[in-house]
Amino acid sequence: MPKNKSKAHLKGKVVGYLLLVVLLLFLTIVCYLFISPQIKKSVPLDINYVTSGTAKVGLVASSTNLQVNQTSTISLKVTQVPSGFKYSGLAFSIKIPDALSVSNLVESTKLTTSAAHTTTTVQKTGYKEMQLIAGNVSGSEIPLAVNDVLLTFDVTSTLATTQTISFVFETTDKTYPALIDASLNDILDDNLTNATVTFVLPTLPDPTFVPNGGRFNTSQSVTLSDSVSGTTLTYCTANIGTSCTPTTTYSSAISLTSSKRIYAVASKSGYNNSSVVFKEFVKNISPTISISTNGTSFTQGASVVITASASDSDGTLAKVEFYNGATLLNTDTTSPYSYTISNISAGSYSLSAKAYDNESLVTTSNTVSVSVVLPTLSAPTFSPNGGRFNTSQAVTISNAVSGTTIKYCVSTSTCTPSTTYSTPVTISTSTSIYASASKSGYLDSSVSSASFVKNTPPSVSITSPSNNSTYDSGNTIPMSASASDDSSVAKVEFYNGSTKLGEDLTSPYNFSYSNVSAGSYSFKARAIDNESLYTDSSTVSVTVLAPNVPPSVTITSPASGSSYTVIDSVNVNVSISDSDGAISKVEYFDGSTLVTSVPGNSTSYNYGNLSGGSHTLKVTATDNRNDSTSKSITVNVLDGNVDGVSGTNLSDILYIVSAIFGNVSKTTQMDLNFSGSVDIIDIIKLINIVFAS
Repeated sequence: MPKNKSKAHLKGKVVGYLLLVVLLLFLTIVCYLFISPQIKKSVPLDINYVTSGTAKVGLVASSTNLQVNQTSTISLKVTQVPSGFKYSGLAFSIKIPDALSVSNLVESTKLTTSAAHTTTTVQKTGYKEMQLIAGNVSGSEIPLAVNDVLLTFDVTSTLATTQTISFVFETTDKTYPALIDASLNDILDDNLTNATVTFVLPTLPDPTFVPNGGRFNTSQSVTLSDSVSGTTLTYCTANIGTSCTPTTTYSSAISLTSSKRIYAVASKSGYNNSSVVFKEFVKNISPTISISTNGTSFTQGASVVITASASDSDGTLAKVEFYNGATLLNTDTTSPYSYTISNISAGSYSLSAKAYDNESLVTTSNTVSVSVVLPTLSAPTFSPNGGRFNTSQAVTISNAVSGTTIKYCVSTSTCTPSTTYSTPVTISTSTSIYASASKSGYLDSSVSSASFVKNTPPSVSITSPSNNSTYDSGNTIPMSASASDDSSVAKVEFYNGSTKLGEDLTSPYNFSYSNVSAGSYSFKARAIDNESLYTDSSTVSVTVLAPNVPPSVTITSPASGSSYTVIDSVNVNVSISDSDGAISKVEYFDGSTLVTSVPGNSTSYNYGNLSGGSHTLKVTATDNRNDSTSKSITVNVLDGNVDGVSGTNLSDILYIVSAIFGNVSKTTQMDLNFSGSVDIIDIIKLINIVFAS
């Protein structure tokens, strides 16, 4: 589109808008000048402005929620106005429903200072219309400011209702045409505020409980009341933690003996019922208590401890009191609860306790009977307290309590103490001492006793070695003893004279005396018992010899190898001696056969005729220490038979030879070595032997 054409178009539109505005302004002025005198505008308030701008007024209630017959003050209040706003005239109407009563109309100086003002109430159908006009026809100016109150009046109602006090919009009322100013350049804003008030029936106050709930001990009387006279109170009771609906009309105090809730409500015509309220009444549970003591039997002067176990399941304990019978002994306010009766006197006591809780409930405990007697003296004591003694014993008797009188008696059997003790009692035989003690303020002691046994020395004897026994030097002498005692043997000691050799602590009692030198010994044993008494045994004499020299034995004749005939007697001569002792016996043997034993010493022995053959003749000498020495010889014995010579024997031959030549003394030494049978050659040999001899 061409630029010039666009500008022309825009210019045309502006001109059109301006013409429209002028037309609207003209129509407004025409309506105001010609139509408004005939019809009120759509606002209830007309103001002739001195200062242009928008102003607002509203109806404000001091209370919007009221009970029946209560009063609310309605104010006509300026809520908006330009700075420096002034008016020269105004008019409005207020609609008040007939359900409301109006009183105390008060106009402010914003109205009464006007040159002319009127307030008229006109009854209409269903409401009252309050008409107000104010202004100064001479043109005086009245300023208005925000929160200015133009007038106030009170409204009230006898019915429960909600009503609105509002501005009236009418089209036919021409009451105030004189206030219409054709030169008005602005009108009051349409956003006006009405006032709504609500009247309701009053609600009865909640019933009052006396007492106002809480705890009670045995029973509780509860009264109900209401501050509004003429009310009806109904109630019900329920267990704690449950509810109920009040149905019972209250007429007198409610009596409770257990924990309960009481629900109650108040009612009256013209009032709303009160709230259903309840109060709890809790019956106090008595505390529990039990007591114990540290015994039921005591001696005078002892301490008796009373211990109480107390608790309160629904509260706290305030105190515990301790009693003997009806006499208060002590009060304890803190746990653990106890009381000690110190240095108690003899007598009988009935001990108890009372527990008090925080609600002053009290419980009495069990009763503990306690008996307190005079103390009994302890039994006398002995020093030494019995036992064994050796020779005599001094016994001291005493008592732990000073000033006591001690009596005693001495006997091997039970006796009654009657002798007053003053110095130690000396005894020398086995016996017993009995004693008792007495003192004023004490019960007599029991009888005590101590037994004393006089110790008997032990007995002992040596069982080895035997008396007068002998031993070789260097050998070991075994020593043994037998010992006994009326109590026990502590040990046995072995002595040589006064020299202790050794000891043995246990039975059998033995000691080995080794490597003993030659000499004479006097042995004894000493038994010592557990009380240190001892006894020596009889003495045993023992000889210990030096090393023994065996006997000396010599066979002086015949010579070994000698020959004999069977008719010869064989006589053996010996020389026997002992350099360090004596010969106890001499024994003669033929081979291994003992022929004879000669006591003491011997010089010879005749064996008599020996049988033919070879014989070993042995001589054994034994000395006094049993050592022996043996010597042996061999002899040959010829028998009387000659082989080959009938009827002739060797004896006959020897006899013939002996008869012819006389006694041949050396025949026992002849060498008769015959070989084979004896013949004439043998005889010739025999003759040669004889002659040779």
